[in-house]
Amino acid sequence: MLTAFLLLFLDLRAGKVFEKRTESVIAAFTGWILCLFLMVEILSCFKILDRTWLMVMWGLADAILLARLLIKKRYKTLVSDIRLMLKQCNFPWMFAALSLFMLVLSVLTVPYNWDSMTYHLTRIAYWAQNKSVAHYATISMREIASPVLAEFVNTCVYILCGKQDVLLNLLQTFSYLAGIVLVNRISIKMGISSKKSMAASVMFACMPIAFAEALSTQVDEFAAVWVLIFVYTVLDFIMYDDNLKWNRLNAYRLIVLSLSIAFGYLAKPSVIPEMLIFLIWMIIVRLKKKDNIRTLIAMICVAALCILAAVSP
Repeated sequence: MLTAFLLLFLDLRAGKVFEKRTESVIAAFTGWILCLFLMVEILSCFKILDRTWLMVMWGLADAILLARLLIKKRYKTLVSDIRLMLKQCNFPWMFAALSLFMLVLSVLTVPYNWDSMTYHLTRIAYWAQNKSVAHYATISMREIASPVLAEFVNTCVYILCGKQDVLLNLLQTFSYLAGIVLVNRISIKMGISSKKSMAASVMFACMPIAFAEALSTQVDEFAAVWVLIFVYTVLDFIMYDDNLKWNRLNAYRLIVLSLSIAFGYLAKPSVIPEMLIFLIWMIIVRLKKKDNIRTLIAMICVAALCILAAVSP
């Protein structure tokens, strides 16, 4: 699973789709979740959501992405880009130590809280048993009606690990660590100094609820990541100096923006009001900059179609 994410990131970097590495990571993560979502839905339709078929699907995804890098000879530009990344790497040792500590603690922590025991993990077990994420008979409505995206990810992890729950906390842990980085990048994008942006990341990391949920199988950290991805991307449209035009970069950003809304809704619908505030801000700014109304309407329509397509299953 993680190999596909890495290959997708390398493909985006080699193809120079985005100027900044953070955008490439965000786009790769969004594309990775989209692939996972489609795999789970397609395999469920035929009731073959099991370890064998998941390995086949992920292996096929890896093969396609690797073939793209080799056939288009993108590895040549990729080598120089990786060297540049290593030279410019200013990864704080404090964050590296925190990441290692959290990952070890996450693996050692047994799933324990009420929500996990009553519906987060129980439906994963049912889906794995039924080889499908289709509805099933249960007295717990939350197993059927609650948002599904985080559990889709953990269902794949659960099945690929031989139906063991040892790695199920990692989704929240990685989301917590990603949140720390995204808060830093958003602060820098808004023009805040490096020291103050670092302080913002520390404040996020030190929130008791953020730390506690990073060691659970709940979904709030995962949902928060989609809000942060949305904010990081929408700021590109808000801070865009020229009039908005259809080009390759804006098209990719629009797709990422749309999918972040859809996946945020599928992770936890309570994130939508926060996103709506930023969308209203973006529209007001674009109107003040006298963008072409037809272009704005076309972008809104494309975004709406992407969102509807993602949430339709």
